Amino acid sequence: MLEDEEMRNTHEDYKELTNEFESTHLHLVNNRKDSTNPKELEKKITQLDSEKEQLLSRIAIFKKKNNTPEFQ
Repeated sequence: MLEDEEMRNTHEDYKELTNEFESTHLHLVNNRKDSTNPKELEKKITQLDSEKEQLLSRIAIFKKKNNTPEFQ
């Protein structure tokens, strides 16, 4: 079968495409391992928003207690 030049070329193309697929698939699997779960990101965003609100509240309370002109 590989004695035919066209079949040999087709087989070589097949091998190249198979190697390309394997490489691409491995890259995809590695990217999925490295990426963060969207649910975890949403939890982190919610937590950071909560901390931001707490800090803004504390700053407002501090400003009320220290009502001086030079407070920045």
